[in-house]
Amino acid sequence: MFRGRNILRMEERGRLSIPTRLRELINVLYEGKLVLSCGFFEKVPHLIAVPLKEWEQFEKEVPFAGLIDRDEDSFLTRLRTIGSCEEVKIDEHGRILLPEFMRTYAGLGKEIVMVGMGRYLAMFSPRTLEAIHKSAEKHLARVRGRLARTTDEQKDGTGTSP
Repeated sequence: MFRGRNILRMEERGRLSIPTRLRELINVLYEGKLVLSCGFFEKVPHLIAVPLKEWEQFEKEVPFAGLIDRDEDSFLTRLRTIGSCEEVKIDEHGRILLPEFMRTYAGLGKEIVMVGMGRYLAMFSPRTLEAIHKSAEKHLARVRGRLARTTDEQKDGTGTSP
């Protein structure tokens, strides 16, 4: 489980050192292999780093399971996710290379905030993350309600979520 946040500095060539505690976890549990992808939300430019084993499970799900796309939506979804990802391995110095097109998409500069999101990591520019937090503050009552429902369902053992 990835948790918390780290403020990182990206090298000029786009290399990023993974924090030691995360690197050790990724190396032990996932052989140091990650898949990088542009985030899935248009209004929130960011990158995600998903352990390869987790990404492979994601690819088995519909609409990715078929060999050929049956409609335009599944084609566009596959193009945006699988067609725009990069498999990387943490190098001997504990770094990964962020492709230039991904850095541009997410508006990443020298400073990056890496946030643990459970089964994956997200990378934001500090400015984007600050804007996201401000937006979340505006919707805090809704977020609290969702968290309360999820917690109540876990206590009840129903396991359903909205």
